[in-house]
Amino acid sequence: MLAISYPALVLDKYWTPLFWNAALAELFPAWLEGPEKNLLRYMFLDSSVRELVPDWELRARRLLAQFRVEFGKYIDDPKMFEMIQGLSEASDLFRRSWEEQQVLWWEGNEKTFNHPQRGLLTFFQTTFLAAPDPSLKLVILRPCD
Repeated sequence: MLAISYPALVLDKYWTPLFWNAALAELFPAWLEGPEKNLLRYMFLDSSVRELVPDWELRARRLLAQFRVEFGKYIDDPKMFEMIQGLSEASDLFRRSWEEQQVLWWEGNEKTFNHPQRGLLTFFQTTFLAAPDPSLKLVILRPCD
């Protein structure tokens, strides 16, 4: 992971980061240094995300629609259901969005963040699935020029 100079991380099937590099830790210190590492829980439950992500509600809904692809692969996993149940109870937006049942495949697209020290930053996200274990995803954020 250290060889990737752009912000990068590896997510498991629950969308909890397993590994990340220093560039990603610098971009998301509140997330990666905080008590909650799961990406969905961070996006829907941590109020500081709303300042970091300018179009927070739209991005949160897109993230959840992308997660539905993952959920469909592991529909019999009780931990998945526990996670969905917990998020549905803790976040009205999550619950409403989950009930909409939107599905969206991971795609490369631009992501903008309002970093507290570095200002507005835009990245192009690319996601790779690991061939030996497709439950793992390598996500790389390449800065846009």
